[in-house]
Amino acid sequence: MNALARVSPIWALAIAVFAVGVDVYIVVGILPEVARDLNEPVAAVGLIASAYALPTALLAPVFGPLSDRRGRRTALTLGLAIFIASAAASMLAPSLLILLLARGVNGLGAAIMLQAAFAYAGDIPELRERDRALGLLSSAFPLATLLGLPLGAVAATLMGWRGAFLFITVVGVAALVLVRTLCPA
Repeated sequence: MNALARVSPIWALAIAVFAVGVDVYIVVGILPEVARDLNEPVAAVGLIASAYALPTALLAPVFGPLSDRRGRRTALTLGLAIFIASAAASMLAPSLLILLLARGVNGLGAAIMLQAAFAYAGDIPELRERDRALGLLSSAFPLATLLGLPLGAVAATLMGWRGAFLFITVVGVAALVLVRTLCPA
């Protein structure tokens, strides 16, 4: 049995939740650079945080039942695929309008994925394991919040503001590969 096969699926979900959480705050450190590059006021560029958070907050309850109907892994895969594609679109956005639209779609993917991740953990039959899984997923979000701003600043320093979205895209791809590998259908 290889080492990856012994890893709990919850770690894949924790990485996905971490990606969603980092994406909330990673933009804070790059706002001035995005504003300069896109020739927009910083106040207007600040909307990229809200463009992501709004659909995540509003649509999460709507997409909760999706994984009940279609399966946890299917919903996780769909949410992560949307999340990854829109993070990549954010990285490539040539204008503020396109960036705002990409961030909104990014929030949609996050809304789908988050609900499926917590539902997956809630399905674990053994109470102690379920509690541990929910605790790990719940801690991934504040950890991401703590690290989002510094990670965004480092990415922007090394690669420009688009590097922050490259980081999110890469973490999302890693989460998708792990979900597809570790989470049974």
